[in-house]
Amino acid sequence: MEYAYYILAYLVGSINFAYFIGRLRGIDISKFGDSNLGATNLYFAVRHYRKGNPLFYYILSGGLDILKTVIVTYFFGPIAGAFSVVGHTFSVFTFPLTKRIPTGSGFASSIGWLIVTDVRWLLIGLAFVPIFYLLFKDFYTQERGHIFLVFIFPFVGWACTLLWPQETDAITGFLIITIAVVFANMLKIRQFLKSFLKR
Repeated sequence: MEYAYYILAYLVGSINFAYFIGRLRGIDISKFGDSNLGATNLYFAVRHYRKGNPLFYYILSGGLDILKTVIVTYFFGPIAGAFSVVGHTFSVFTFPLTKRIPTGSGFASSIGWLIVTDVRWLLIGLAFVPIFYLLFKDFYTQERGHIFLVFIFPFVGWACTLLWPQETDAITGFLIITIAVVFANMLKIRQFLKSFLKR
């Protein structure tokens, strides 16, 4: 039965709110900016095309991505919640529409997982953000900061496992998320570098 929960969690996570909200506003964010199907790219696209209040759509999209993983993790546990994050990074719904792999960076949906599983992990992750921002701030203006996630997730897992030993399900869930998010964002960085070098 738990495998059915994992499949359901993946399908819920695959609902890419930023992409569909963008299409409702007449914007295809898969063809804008860094092509990431997430709240940040939606924000810049709405601002660029003047299709409304970009902050409103950023909060709406990011909030829904957080909420979907909060609900799944709360009701079905950390491993199911992790598969919701996998769904966001590699969506079965938006891939056929955009032909983009990966589809999202997994940042907002990971926050939802951390809120339910152990909010202390989230606080540690936020503590790393300014460090990596200072290291890569020039890169961020072009690449939207996917490189942050490549480094932050392994550091958070290492630090939090040492500080607060967790149950096996929580550790397994975080490992699944780390693999999905780091792999997805490494692909994003690779795509960015290829397009950047062609300029």
